[in-house]
Amino acid sequence: RDVSYPVESPRMSSERFEDLDDDFSAAMREIKANLVTVQKSFGEQRKSIIRSTEKRVESAEKTLQQMESESQNAPAAFRIGMNNKARKHRSDMERVKKELRQASSARDDLLSGGRTYGTHDPAVIQSSQRNTLLKGNESLNRTSESIARSKAVAAESEQIGTETLGELYGQREQLLKATDTVLRGCLWSDLINLAIFSPRFKRQMPK
Repeated sequence: RDVSYPVESPRMSSERFEDLDDDFSAAMREIKANLVTVQKSFGEQRKSIIRSTEKRVESAEKTLQQMESESQNAPAAFRIGMNNKARKHRSDMERVKKELRQASSARDDLLSGGRTYGTHDPAVIQSSQRNTLLKGNESLNRTSESIARSKAVAAESEQIGTETLGELYGQREQLLKATDTVLRGCLWSDLINLAIFSPRFKRQMPK
C-alpha cells in the first residue's frame, strides 16, 4: 500500500496511523494479560502461553514498525504527535519483551535441571531452589578464593617492596661511605700539594 501523504489531504495522514494504533494497543493488552497469566501457570500450559505470546509480540512489533514509518512520512502538522505516540509504544514494547525473555529464561532453567517440565510438584520447586542455592554458594566461594589470592599477592608485593627498600638503603650507605673516602683522599692530596709547593716549604728544604 502506498503510505505517502498528499499535502492536500491531511486527514488521510492520520487514518492509517490510528488504525495501526488501535491494533497495537489491542495486541499489547493481550500480551500483558498473558504475561500475568504465565506467572501463575505450570507445565504445558505455561509453555503454550509463552509460545503464543512470542508470536503476538512479533505481530505487534511489525505493527509498531509500520506506525513508526507512518509517523516519519506524515505531514509536519501531524508528525510530532505521531512520533511521540510511536516512541511511547516502543518503550512499552521493550518492557514486555524483557518480561517475556525473563519468563522464557525461567522455563529454560527448569528444563535444564533434568526434570520433566509440566509439574508443580513441591519436590521440583525445592530441587530448583536447592540448585540455585548451590550455584550461589559456588559463586561466593569463587569470590572468596579470588579475594584471598589478591590478598596474598598484595602481601608478597609488600614484602618484596620492603626488601627492595632495604637493599637500596644498604647501597646508599655504601655509596655514602665510598664518597666520603674519596673526598677525604682528595682533601689530603690537596693539603699535601699545598704544603709542598708553598714558598715556606721550599725555603726549609735542604739545598
